[in-house]
Amino acid sequence: MKALYTILLFLFSMICFSQSIENAQYKNKEKISALEKDTINHFANPEINNDTNNFILEVDEHFDILLQAYASQKKVQGFKIQLYAGSRKMDALKMKADFMKKYVNQDSPTIIYQQPNFKVRVGNYRDRLEATKYLELYKIDFPSAFLVKDAIEIKN
Repeated sequence: MKALYTILLFLFSMICFSQSIENAQYKNKEKISALEKDTINHFANPEINNDTNNFILEVDEHFDILLQAYASQKKVQGFKIQLYAGSRKMDALKMKADFMKKYVNQDSPTIIYQQPNFKVRVGNYRDRLEATKYLELYKIDFPSAFLVKDAIEIKN
């Protein structure tokens, strides 16, 4: 008898739970569509100019503030090539000097100290494809080089 009550209670709770999910999904769709409409109406009021068939886009003043804040950071996620990682500063300086002798026209490598290691990294690559191209070039002279994700500087 207890088993029958337990099964009935379980089935009843499953039915109630499944109905609330359907209602929640329906309400979320209404909220999303209302949000999309408000966003379109608030941030972009395109008006068609019949003479030239161009759009006139009105942008919110907060957009400029966000853009200035983003540009002031001057760093984004990208890739660098790590040539050396070890605990000896002299080895890191030697690796940097060797790189600068062999690749005169390339970016100057930087030495980063992350306790207890010194790391020599070079380059500011926005995508993995470009970084891989240079990695293959540098691996000829520095076989232990590899790619790392790092914050890179934005070039003007």
